[in-house]
Amino acid sequence: RKVLKLMVPVLVSTWVQPIVLMINSRYASALHEGSGVSVLNYSTTMYLTISGVFVLSVTNVIFPKLSRQSVSDDMEGLTETVKSTVHVSLFFIIPMMLGMMALSHPIIDFIYGGGEFEAEDVNLTSRTMFFMCLGMVGYALQNILCRVYYAKQDGKTPLIASVISIAVNVVCCEVFVGWMDISGLGLASAVSSTVYAVALAVPLQRAGTRIATKKFCADMLKITVSACIMAIAVYGLVQLISGMIPGMIGKLILLIVPTAAGVGIFFALTALLRMEELNFIKDLFRKVLKRG
Repeated sequence: RKVLKLMVPVLVSTWVQPIVLMINSRYASALHEGSGVSVLNYSTTMYLTISGVFVLSVTNVIFPKLSRQSVSDDMEGLTETVKSTVHVSLFFIIPMMLGMMALSHPIIDFIYGGGEFEAEDVNLTSRTMFFMCLGMVGYALQNILCRVYYAKQDGKTPLIASVISIAVNVVCCEVFVGWMDISGLGLASAVSSTVYAVALAVPLQRAGTRIATKKFCADMLKITVSACIMAIAVYGLVQLISGMIPGMIGKLILLIVPTAAGVGIFFALTALLRMEELNFIKDLFRKVLKRG
């Protein structure tokens, strides 16, 4: 009975992303003579492929630890685990989000461009993914924070948050589609993910699992500023070298060179700002090299 009681809200919460996609697809079917559905599916697939792999890897790793701490009533340890996980995750997610936005056109053009997938299709898909990426922080937080509630055997809060986010998505679709065409569906998805994350974070904050401390907010500001500078540099580099080399080799170079430059710029800026996460990365590389 206990498993069944927890299973239903967990299933609904887990299916938020497919439900949102299904709703958005219904709106997309009325755009561009039905081809809006393909544009939405392509952009969503690319978005989830890049962001989902990292986010789901993190959440699957921390869930057993959260469960152990919850069962043993180690609320202090659980709070520290949540804070450190969110902190480290956003250190990677924020630059990943802005980097994907800066590289949205080259990514879509390299993966899908050519043949029947013409320049206009690339433009529509890349713009949709651009706005969809704005919800990447919310997507990461909702997946992490949902695991916190599941570890506490609380399925009700994620269920309520998921219903709110789905309702917000419907409202945003109604508002944004007429204003932004199919790109509005990407923005609606981003707003929905962000609202879902906020609806999960606020009860935790009030219950004592304080994530948004002064230090946390200051660190997020440093990461965001560094990532914004990186994204501007990446976008400028894309504009500079775009079209220099034709064909698939040129498209690949247009992805690799700005990405490598962006990674270098971001880590250089965070090193100047003395971000603690760099020590974590160094320790991780040392452990990998030692095991090798």
